[in-house]
Amino acid sequence: PTNLSSLINFISHASVVRTYSHLLAEDTGFYNKNVEINNTYFDFELIKGLKQNKSIKLKIVYATSRMADSQQDIFTEALHKIALNYKDSVEIYFWGAPIADRELKTLSNVFHLAPIYNYEKFIRKFYEMGFDIGLAPIFEGRFFNSKTNNKYREYGACKIAGIYSNEDLYSDCVVDGKNGLLVQNTPDEWYKAIEKLILDSELRNAIISEANI
Repeated sequence: PTNLSSLINFISHASVVRTYSHLLAEDTGFYNKNVEINNTYFDFELIKGLKQNKSIKLKIVYATSRMADSQQDIFTEALHKIALNYKDSVEIYFWGAPIADRELKTLSNVFHLAPIYNYEKFIRKFYEMGFDIGLAPIFEGRFFNSKTNNKYREYGACKIAGIYSNEDLYSDCVVDGKNGLLVQNTPDEWYKAIEKLILDSELRNAIISEANI
């Protein structure tokens, strides 16, 4: 409560409030009428001149800076089935947060990568890894949808076909089937979307092309 009160005080007395979210702009608008919604971007200078390490196997990645992460529970069941059904053709990487599911982390084609806290070093390594499919789940609710669409920009810049929870955060920037796939947060929807990108290379490449802004 003390922190929230301080934040509201800062917002109320600021000359201008800048946000990257329509929802956050609405909320801050209760306390300050001078609110700007800024466009977000990706700094392509960070990956300039780098080469990607592509492999025969498709690489699926889930990256997060959260160490206590429960959002991976959204797709755990689906990813477990993918890992088993495509064990000879797919590798799955968790980057940052530990793999929560015990069975999933015992599979030979599932890997964990330690977090890199320097963003420039992280994004350069992220690009060089040459991932093919990226997962971006979020829970429903105003808190989560008030964030910025960082994953969409990173996946697009790093030539990764993204699958996103069908929430406002991503539906505002992703056209389903064009520059990404939007799914409901059910195991069946996540499984079908991941499998679709595994099997349909034309769709995967088209999404990568459209999202690479």
